[in-house]
Amino acid sequence: MYRSAQAGGPYRKLSGLVDGNAYSDSTVASGETYYYVVTALGKDGVESGYSSEAATTIP
Repeated sequence: MYRSAQAGGPYRKLSGLVDGNAYSDSTVASGETYYYVVTALGKDGVESGYSSEAATTIP
């Protein structure tokens, strides 16, 4: 899981492997917009490129 404060990055890694399909980011600030991407890790340990970006604004 990676996050940026601006669209298109640069992204900062937030966590290692995420088990499941949900992640809770507890380091956000109210009124800010964040941009997230994820990667996949292959059996060979090689990390994929970034996913499409998802954005959210914290109320």
